[in-house]
Amino acid sequence: MGAPAIAFLGVTLFLSPFLLLWSLPGPAALVLGTLVSLLLLLRSLLKKETDLLTVMTALYFLLSSVLYFHQGLVAVLEMKAVSSFTLLAFVGYLSAGMGRPYTLQGAGRGYNREFRDSPLFIEVNKLITRIWATIYLANALILYVLEEGFLPWILGGFLILSGIIASWLIPALLPATGEDTQE
Repeated sequence: MGAPAIAFLGVTLFLSPFLLLWSLPGPAALVLGTLVSLLLLLRSLLKKETDLLTVMTALYFLLSSVLYFHQGLVAVLEMKAVSSFTLLAFVGYLSAGMGRPYTLQGAGRGYNREFRDSPLFIEVNKLITRIWATIYLANALILYVLEEGFLPWILGGFLILSGIIASWLIPALLPATGEDTQE
């Protein structure tokens, strides 16, 4: 498996609480999303690699769980896609603006350390993170405005597919010298 593919899978791992939230029905989405987000946070704390996305994801799921299970706020589940896409957009723009785009967390897998620390690698990840942040923001707006039906999910699916393609193509254009042949 090439470095871009390994990097893509690494980023997907850190988004897994949201994948659970979007794909599971009812309270199970919150329970499993919270559990996975806390496990990812614990892992990052133990490895001393805590990042903005992992912390904000755990806070989002903890707050959502408290509001739903303790306060009985059903809007948490009704608006889960809009609120989670909004959070991911915010974290994406913020992390890219801070110079530590959240895609760096998983994207470094498959590349050697020297290349991972290069300005080119960081700039490419800023670009990819901003692309995803824009996709998440667009999805939040589409879902908020159109609310129901298949059209928001078709448009959103098209945007996410575009992001996946960009996430694969952009790193594939990087020099092959950055690939770590030992992993």
